[in-house]
Amino acid sequence: MGELLIENALGQLSSDKQKERTDGLAASSDLNDKACHKIFESLFRFIASEIPAFNRAQRSSSSSRSPAVSRLSTCASVIRTAVDVFLRNLRTKTVRAIIDHITDTIPVPGEGLWDVLSVDYTKCLTSLLRYAPHNEHLGDAEWEKLIEFCLAVISTQEGDESQLGIRSGNRSAPEDLLDANDSRSTPVRLTTPGPANRAKSASNINAIGEVIECVQLLTVSPSAPVQAAAETILQALVEFVMISPAIAGNTQQLAFSSINAVALKVLFDQSDLIRSSMLGLIPVVRRLWPTKLMKLKDELLITLMVWMVVLFDGVHEDSSETVTRSIEDMIDTLHSEYLKRPEKDLLQIDDITLYSTPVENNRPVYGPRLGSSRSEHNWTVIWFIANLSKLSGIPQVHSADNDVAEDKSSKRRRFNSGVDDIIRDAVSATGTRRVCALQLVPFLVNERSIEQKEDLIQRLVPTILDDNSAISSWTMVALARSV
Repeated sequence: MGELLIENALGQLSSDKQKERTDGLAASSDLNDKACHKIFESLFRFIASEIPAFNRAQRSSSSSRSPAVSRLSTCASVIRTAVDVFLRNLRTKTVRAIIDHITDTIPVPGEGLWDVLSVDYTKCLTSLLRYAPHNEHLGDAEWEKLIEFCLAVISTQEGDESQLGIRSGNRSAPEDLLDANDSRSTPVRLTTPGPANRAKSASNINAIGEVIECVQLLTVSPSAPVQAAAETILQALVEFVMISPAIAGNTQQLAFSSINAVALKVLFDQSDLIRSSMLGLIPVVRRLWPTKLMKLKDELLITLMVWMVVLFDGVHEDSSETVTRSIEDMIDTLHSEYLKRPEKDLLQIDDITLYSTPVENNRPVYGPRLGSSRSEHNWTVIWFIANLSKLSGIPQVHSADNDVAEDKSSKRRRFNSGVDDIIRDAVSATGTRRVCALQLVPFLVNERSIEQKEDLIQRLVPTILDDNSAISSWTMVALARSV
């Protein structure tokens, strides 16, 4: 029965009757797991039988024209279709057999049958993992096998990208990604790839995208045993987003979703790992922050939230120049991007909820209107800017090994210069900059002394009558928290 299905399916796939093929397989979708398992075993045997012919073609340098390549590609498409059609019929035994076949058939990315089978096979894995029952019922051994396979694919991609950067003269440091348009950068010589290379590159990109989604599905699963593999996963994903193209897309969103899922699961058990990983991600977050893709931006906000947790936990102990610079650079990125938005895209008075009696001293006078994604997003950005400004104002001592031989003036303390600038803008700036500063004041007013609060109130009161309704309204909100 299985061989007959293969023969019919291959014949149908070689024609243009895509609809007839789908309808024919759908009619068999009521098969039980035992029947499905026999079908997959037959398909796997067909793949195995074609491998010797494929290997001979490779040795003769004619693999691209070999009939074996066409048959292997067609059979892989049949396997992919069968997975989609029989997805809900499969049980653990068959799911395990499919996973074993895929990871054993293309174990080394870029070698052997990878170019022929990788796209269809990675799509098979994605389909299996998207179906929550299959994902959640993976045993630890299967989960670890899949995550190792996916990370191997990602690491291979990183190696290829690094070599490309070396050949083209590009720099690979995260900070250099932020000034890629610097005129002082080494000119890049681009060569137009041939048709075969373009097809291979497109195939690899598609496979990488599927693998990144597999990692995301594996890490967000509630039953995922991520503790032992957290360091390996984070290292691979952080390196991947560092070398990924500057143009933001779905792949980066999935990668950051995986990073956030792992970080949140091991945050309190492996805080040092999360701290180092988040610090390395900040240049990437800054590079991707101007994206218009809101799903990616939401993932970046979650990454920043995790970073804030480890910052608040260790900022008093870690006063390194790297941490200080990261905080200041992130403030600049968030603040600059927010000021460039059209006025309609800023946080609006209608988008907030006013708290009449703040329960705690450090609770702001207003919060987002829950249920409104725009309100929640904009309020969170303002909250980040304000709290990072507080952290940048925490007195920190910077010293070098040779400070002992120098006078005490070499050790300087940084105070609330960022907060001071915001307060100054709330009083004297114009337009969007002043609106933003007034939105920040309620979060920062407790950083001021009583005398400073009184001075701020006196200077803000006349602004209530400002002709700009946004400035007038946000002034009243700022005053409500200042009194």
